Amino acid sequence: TMTEVSFRPNVDFGNSNQWPWGVDVHPHTGEVYVAVGFNPSTGYQGRIQRLPADLSGSPVLVATAATANDRFMGLKFLPDGTFWVVSDRWNGTSGDQVRRYYSNGTLITSAAMPGTSNNPNDIDFGPDGNIYISTWFNQC
Repeated sequence: TMTEVSFRPNVDFGNSNQWPWGVDVHPHTGEVYVAVGFNPSTGYQGRIQRLPADLSGSPVLVATAATANDRFMGLKFLPDGTFWVVSDRWNGTSGDQVRRYYSNGTLITSAAMPGTSNNPNDIDFGPDGNIYISTWFNQC
């Protein structure tokens, strides 16, 4: 059975509720990180925002994509407290990326995904240490 620990309806992630996509919990602090940026009113510019573990207060901006049409989608923490996010460029050309950040939003590394317009939407890590990315259109 599943037990609801906390629920917070209608969290405003700014600009007409940024359409949250990816979510994960920081392994050390319990803070909830949310990948947003699926909103046309912001030019689909991705953002990572953070909420306290108890979901109180307003979201805090952690990281912002460099350009419009760079949507942050899936988000996954590693045990060391860094997180990875997949970025969907949403422009029909190459440019989709996978990026690693410190929990304070500092970019550690990024890598282009192969192919054109993969539309990545989620990320996870296997026990073998490999990164697994699901996509809408192409296989990665």
